Amino acid sequence: MRALMFCIIWFCAPLHAWAQSSHLTPERTAELYYRSWLNYDRGSTLRLQREWGASSAEPRYLDMERVTDPVAWQFRYKMGDLPPGSSHEQAKLMTTLMIESSRRVRCKAISGRVGEQLPTGQYLARVKLECAVPEVKAAFEHLKTATSAAELGGREKAPAATLLRKMIAVVSRAPLTRRVSTEMLLTGDADKKIWRVGPTSLGVEAVGADFGRQLAQSGLMDGAL
Repeated sequence: MRALMFCIIWFCAPLHAWAQSSHLTPERTAELYYRSWLNYDRGSTLRLQREWGASSAEPRYLDMERVTDPVAWQFRYKMGDLPPGSSHEQAKLMTTLMIESSRRVRCKAISGRVGEQLPTGQYLARVKLECAVPEVKAAFEHLKTATSAAELGGREKAPAATLLRKMIAVVSRAPLTRRVSTEMLLTGDADKKIWRVGPTSLGVEAVGADFGRQLAQSGLMDGAL
């Protein structure tokens, strides 16, 4: 029995060490970044931080406050994006709407291509992703027909709080039937072990822009986003 236990410990220990030191592929890195940035997923953020180490260099920096308290983080960094004159309640609801619109997005890497080594010794990798996003345009259009003009929003006016709550409810139950194809650029070290997001083509903006288009086309905010 002791011999068996010794063999198990001897065999498993190297596997454990290998698992701890294994690095992420470009595709896996891209998927984790989307889960962290779009889904506010704590586990994905922690995994990337362990992989990358401490860094304050944008755009790969990951702030844990963003995943632990998304509303507070958005208030701190995105308040300038809200229509002027928005009340605190409207600002909080609009922030919640944008958070919920991306929290439900699901992205999957479908291919990755590593290019030639750069003069710096680094490598660039392009990862194509397919994302399923909430289909809300028709539901928003239906909501508009039942909403008074005074409640609607625009570039200079936030929607009424009652309307924003209804919009959040729409997003929370919308089917993920809309597809967005996007691409992420990653930079790898000379050993192709550590892949970092950027410096350009993060692809996150393509997903957010799709929700903004649906919202604008519905007329609920008259192209405010």
